[in-house]
Order: sequence, then structure tokens, then C-alpha cells
Amino acid sequence: MLLQIGNKKNKNGLSMIIGYVLIMTVSIAMSVLVYQWIKDYVPKETLQCPDGVSIFVTNYSCQDGGNSHNLTLSFINNGRFSIDGYFIRASTDLDNLANIDLSNRLEGTERQIAEGIVRFSVVDNFFAPGGSKSGKFNVSFIGTIKKVELIPSRIELIKGFKRTAICDAAGIEIIIDC
Repeated sequence: MLLQIGNKKNKNGLSMIIGYVLIMTVSIAMSVLVYQWIKDYVPKETLQCPDGVSIFVTNYSCQDGGNSHNLTLSFINNGRFSIDGYFIRASTDLDNLANIDLSNRLEGTERQIAEGIVRFSVVDNFFAPGGSKSGKFNVSFIGTIKKVELIPSRIELIKGFKRTAICDAAGIEIIIDC
């Protein structure tokens, strides 16, 4: 009788150990599978513009038309590569970052706005080196603009997919006196 009780206890202890081993094995196997699946979704390198992307503001003007205040910027692509568009931000204080998005305040229908980027055309990287463009922005809601920041963007082809590269290094800041 005592022998049977001893064997029964040993079998319970063995089954719990087997259960823990199985749980740990399944957990490790699931971790490996999830890691293999996720590692393809995380970019290995950051998306960057090539060196030589540049945009330059040649002129700006401010118009006050009663209820409407407009800012017109003329710029050229003085870089070595075509660009797709630009981010445009403004600030009412020289000491603060330019954080007021002007892309949705663009007047005219010749350009497309997507994700805060003013695109020059539906054709990728349309604005060729040496080209000149201008943009008129309704800034009535802001007040007195002190500075504007432009950051060009390009469409890059990565593994067969089109990605928007933000050219931070080519960004410029213009002090505005309106």
C-alpha cells in the first residue's frame, strides 16, 4: 500500500515538470516565430535623401487684401536631384520652432497636398534641378509671420515600393519681414 502512494506522488511530480518544459518550449518557439515575422517589417536603415538635394528661396512677398493676408514664395531647385515636394512650416516668433503647417493653406489647384507635403505634380520627383516655382499661401489665420521653414522631399524606390524621403539636411529657414 505504501509503495503505491509513493509511486503516485512521483508520477504527479514528473507530469508537472513535463508540463513546465512543454510550456517553456512552446513559449520559446512562439518567440522565435514572432521575431522572424516582425524583423522584416522593421527598416534596417533609415530612408535618406541623396547628398546634393537643395531648394533655395529667391524671393518672397506679402500681400494684405483686407480680410486676406497672403505670403508668396518663389524658389528654385539648386540641387543635383529632382525633388517631389516640400514641407512648409511658419512661426510668429524668431525664437520658437516653425510649427504652423502652411501646406493646407496653399492657394490654387496646380499642386497636390498629401500628408503635409506640397507636391509639385502627380509625377514623382517632378521638380528638376534648375527649375523655378512659386507658391501662394493664405496666412490670415496666423498673424505676423517671422520665419518660414522649407524641407524638400523625394520619392525613393525601396524594394519595389515608393517611399517618401524627407530631406532634413536640405531644409532651409527664411526670416520674413512682412
